[in-house]
Amino acid sequence: MRLALWCTSYFSSLGGAEKVVHDLLNRFAARGMETYLIAGKSERSCPANRHAPLGPAVRVYQNSFWNPFDYLRRPHVFVLRFFQYVTAAIEVGFFLRKSKIDVVHLHFVSFDVLLLIVYKYLLRYKLVITFAGSDVHLAAKDNWAGLKVRLALRHADRVTAVSRDLCASLTAVFGARHALHIPNGVDCNRLKKLAASCLPPVDGDHLIYCGRLTPVKRLPFLIDAFYQCLRRGCDRKLYIIGDGEDAPRVNALIASYGVENSIITLGALPHEQVLSAISHSRCLLLASSNEGCPMVVLESFALGKPVIAPDVGGLKDVLIHGENGYLYPADRQDLFCDSIMRVVENGTLAGFLGAKGPASIAGKFELDAVTENYCQIYESMNSTSRSICA
Repeated sequence: MRLALWCTSYFSSLGGAEKVVHDLLNRFAARGMETYLIAGKSERSCPANRHAPLGPAVRVYQNSFWNPFDYLRRPHVFVLRFFQYVTAAIEVGFFLRKSKIDVVHLHFVSFDVLLLIVYKYLLRYKLVITFAGSDVHLAAKDNWAGLKVRLALRHADRVTAVSRDLCASLTAVFGARHALHIPNGVDCNRLKKLAASCLPPVDGDHLIYCGRLTPVKRLPFLIDAFYQCLRRGCDRKLYIIGDGEDAPRVNALIASYGVENSIITLGALPHEQVLSAISHSRCLLLASSNEGCPMVVLESFALGKPVIAPDVGGLKDVLIHGENGYLYPADRQDLFCDSIMRVVENGTLAGFLGAKGPASIAGKFELDAVTENYCQIYESMNSTSRSICA
């Protein structure tokens, strides 16, 4: 069986979807599958993904998959991007045909889903689509995004979603009947080794946020909540790790409160440094308006650290209130602050909650289990292929 994982953002970002694709590529290749990554080229000066290198058995195909419709307000750029995308579409079609790909697996429903649907019928491969969270959330508000989701549901051979909440949304809003819940997964032993492989970029026993700095993550809500905790006597720091479009707003808000020594932004860091920071923290904080199955939460639990997060999306699939962390209603900043102060004032409690983390992700949130689930899906669509899940 020849499998291609399609993730155009792989070399330009380091979010949860890219982490998932990275781990799955290596696991599938290790199981003897002919595994390909199809990714976009990066415009950044340092295009290399900050993950560890992919295994030598994974073959990488890159092209210019920039969505031209992101540039509608810049007509000259739109025309350039349009012709680049058409050229890339033709070239990747020849690549898929030459490589005789059996299954294409798309993580996150982007503009590329339209191209994959067309080639599915021309080249006769099977199409698996995984919904990660923000794609469904956006589709409920935007007609164009909603059309992409409906087309994906209609033409995909298999549909999966990383949380039960997403499966329910796909059914309730879009009429999907057969979306399978397959969460993201982590390799606990590997994460612990990576965390121990470098010095932490933070002082020990403080609070931490790790993720993109984008509106959906609600960093202003988080910063304001922590500022209220500082006024209530919090003696811990908050480290913010990540980069994104909200970075200037985040830094300006911290400066306006005059708490640059208590809320410290570190920008984007290599994955092993992020893990080291988590392993030396007291607790992970999130304030997102929407989440699928966030990898940073699974990583925190794997490293024995509790999580305080809003009760949105798939967080309740893995975060059990009062057992391995705390959930709070997304609009209740006061309850968020109360939970923060609880772990700030009681290090023993934080340690007790964190100790429950590894057990809470054992089984279905482990990378081996997730890999097995996807292998079974691939084989069910290609009964003539040899077994790859042994």
